[in-house]
Amino acid sequence: MLNLFHKLFAKPYTTCMELHNDYGCYISISHPSQTSVKGFRKFFNENHFLIAHNMFDEKWDEKTKLEEIYKKLVLIYEFDSKDNNICIVYKNHKKVYFNEFFVALPKRSIFAYDKTKLKVNF
Repeated sequence: MLNLFHKLFAKPYTTCMELHNDYGCYISISHPSQTSVKGFRKFFNENHFLIAHNMFDEKWDEKTKLEEIYKKLVLIYEFDSKDNNICIVYKNHKKVYFNEFFVALPKRSIFAYDKTKLKVNF
């Protein structure tokens, strides 16, 4: 019942996105920042989630998708592979609900978040 109430009254949330030239994908960013990478990291550190669009090729199998997504995220965000707190959502979810907001995810997008700091519903 609480999830239904949450979904009915959630407001849309849109992040500022910027193109990452090396990977050809758009990633949520905080401005002002000295560099794009610092802006990507600042957004994640402040909000505990990130959105990336056009992050993978739909023709890849599921294992390849997850591997390639994780490789890109580790290089940009310096996530530690030993941490189990990062959750990557990349398939079958059109909306992700968190706090009092929701994010609509277009095709080929991911939503990654720190599950120790943010409660997320689908």
